[in-house]
Amino acid sequence: MEERFMNRVSRPIDVNECWIWTGGKTSNGYGMFSIGKRSIHAHRFAYSHWKGEIIPGLWVLHTCGRKCVNPAHLELGSAKKNNLDDKKRDGTLLTGTRNPSARYTEDEIREIRTRYAAGETQTSIARSFGIRQGHVSDICLRKVWKDLE
Repeated sequence: MEERFMNRVSRPIDVNECWIWTGGKTSNGYGMFSIGKRSIHAHRFAYSHWKGEIIPGLWVLHTCGRKCVNPAHLELGSAKKNNLDDKKRDGTLLTGTRNPSARYTEDEIREIRTRYAAGETQTSIARSFGIRQGHVSDICLRKVWKDLE
């Protein structure tokens, strides 16, 4: 079965590069590999064949950002992690003021953190911004606006 699989893979000379699937693909570009009467995504076959069992509920993620089948580029992870990693890689993650639901500017977030670091209470800061103390706490503890320095 491994030989039949590898006959559908274009491998570069450097084994660390992506292995491109040349066999049949789904409409969204994922390779498909037949095992008897059933088909499986080629990257899922590669993971299970070379790395081990796929834990139920987890996805096989591409660390390279391409739809390759190199087992060195595959890892298990959640759908949420896959979505987040893809958005970060593609530059479409809406953080900070890029998020349409953001209520504050980056300068306001910095001001909240600066005032708190200088010793002002979260309650006092919250009053001046017209927000809850708990929200000031989330900002200061970087539970929200995590990526802002």
